[in-house]
Amino acid sequence: MEGRHMAEDGSEYWQSVIEKLEGDRATVAVREAAAAEEARPLALPAATGDAKAAKRLAEINARRDALVREAETFSVALTTAREQHAAAVAKERAAQDAERRAVLAEEAKSLIQRAQEFDAAARALAVAAAGYDQELTSLSRRGLTSTQYNRLRNRTMTAGALHIAGLTGHVPLPAVSPGHRKTLEAWAKQMLGAVTEPPAEAA
Repeated sequence: MEGRHMAEDGSEYWQSVIEKLEGDRATVAVREAAAAEEARPLALPAATGDAKAAKRLAEINARRDALVREAETFSVALTTAREQHAAAVAKERAAQDAERRAVLAEEAKSLIQRAQEFDAAARALAVAAAGYDQELTSLSRRGLTSTQYNRLRNRTMTAGALHIAGLTGHVPLPAVSPGHRKTLEAWAKQMLGAVTEPPAEAA
């Protein structure tokens, strides 16, 4: 194959050997058939005492015998070449399978690493959620109105924050309307603006 090296134990090499042997055997078969046709008209004269015809026929038959043996040699060689080709194909497939398994193993390790990162992020989210709840409970004790508390504790707004964070499709989230999809920070600032902003001074 032009521009491509074929290993002498590879399937492509043995396929090329097989094709050449098949071609050579076919050529020999054509030559033997031609010799048979050449011998046909000599058979009767040789059998009826024509010495010249008999000599010529013997020469042709000797050539035919040699061609038959040559064809047999090519047939035996073809059997061996096909066995070598089958072995090479099996070896190459085994190598490809091993390579695929190695790639799969590396990708599996990468996925496990991603799973570890996911688990760590989930634990961090749980810690942050617990801290949020603790702060909200503390605010409630210090005078946060029940309306503010209930709205800041609203699970729909929490789900909306998770949608905004891009978790849709990765974890099971309840559907929320577009109006509820905002970050928890934005929602907290909206609800606590009156608490965090200093009171306006009297004119």
